[in-house]
Amino acid sequence: MSKVLILEDEESIRSFIVINLKRNGFEVLEAGDGHEALRILQTVPDIDLALLDVMVPGIDGFEVCRRIRETNERLGIIFLTAKVQEQDKVYALSVGADDHVSKPFSPTELIARIQSLLRRVNVHRETAAKVTFQSGPFSLDLISKQFKKQNEAIELTPTEFSLIQFFLEKRIHRSVVTYCWIMYGEKSTWVIPKLWMLTFVVCVKKLRTILPNPNTCRLYGGTGTNGRAGSND
Repeated sequence: MSKVLILEDEESIRSFIVINLKRNGFEVLEAGDGHEALRILQTVPDIDLALLDVMVPGIDGFEVCRRIRETNERLGIIFLTAKVQEQDKVYALSVGADDHVSKPFSPTELIARIQSLLRRVNVHRETAAKVTFQSGPFSLDLISKQFKKQNEAIELTPTEFSLIQFFLEKRIHRSVVTYCWIMYGEKSTWVIPKLWMLTFVVCVKKLRTILPNPNTCRLYGGTGTNGRAGSND
């Protein structure tokens, strides 16, 4: 069930939207001003989409949208506005909106726009899931080539990054693997030059300083490496 946040200060309009969203299977959270909307977003991190009115008490919908986008690029955002000037529509897009619906609107149009945006949001999330890996305190982003431990970035060489990616992606647990398997695939029959092996040894030693327990990753002479990414034992 998708979660939708509604920021609308006019209770009659907000109730009208809530009723129609619930009829269509959405879980709904309500806010009457900008500060309340931001508070809800901080306490409920799995909201899928936000409907933002522009003219609300406190900070307006544009500012709420701008603050959301400072930390969240994946939340779907639709503006509900009585403003029909082109400059307002352009500004809404510039601060991070995905779409807008002009008041008055029909429930059918609103639901259709929400469902359309959610489809795009879900595709983006599925794509992102294929390029990010999480294990315990570790996270790896294949697009930015960034590795983090407890949300703190750690600089890695390309070889070190490949090692970390291998252990997180393959979910290796108490297995002995060779350098050749890690870098070129399990069925590879390459003979690895001695210099490459020395590089591999240096990389593994660095990983031992990063992992929570040095015994998480061990070197075995003549055979390979034992790795348990994210393990604390």
